[in-house]
Amino acid sequence: MLTLLATLWVCTATATVAAPDYDRDGVPDLEDDCPTDPGDAVGRGCPGVVAPTPEPPPPPARVAVQADRLDLKEPVFFQTGSARIDPRSFPLLDDAAAALLGLPPATRVAIEGHTDDRGRRAANVRLSLQRAQAVVTYLVKRGVPKARLSARGHGPDRPIAPNDTEAGRAQNRRVEVLIGP
Repeated sequence: MLTLLATLWVCTATATVAAPDYDRDGVPDLEDDCPTDPGDAVGRGCPGVVAPTPEPPPPPARVAVQADRLDLKEPVFFQTGSARIDPRSFPLLDDAAAALLGLPPATRVAIEGHTDDRGRRAANVRLSLQRAQAVVTYLVKRGVPKARLSARGHGPDRPIAPNDTEAGRAQNRRVEVLIGP
């Protein structure tokens, strides 16, 4: 008899009472904003509510404004041996134009072109100037006043890396955007 009583006590002690859910949507009526219409937890029990799509993180900045320059986080690409800007550089230059338009109107900007040391120096100086001029033209088309911009070509004369490796030569083939008063 004692064993039977203990078993009954255990069985009755495990019973639980569920919170009322009139519309049977799984959201208790006390937390349900629409207790008579089945919905889901996202809509606090209301039908047709869709969870908001989270905003995607902003892309990493391609351009940073420094005191004396625009720091371009990627290179400006040109067609080989040409001053024609490669279309994959358009987003970078669009960001550069936006950054320049955010500077005080009297700010002067020098676009400087550089090459590696392969080929004749005179041809490299000419190509670097043409590339700087192509960037100026692009920026003007994006709204930067031409009077604020100048183009300079330095050819191979100002390397930032040794020219004895392809990686070094690639670093030396660059465009710099310098900010003046």
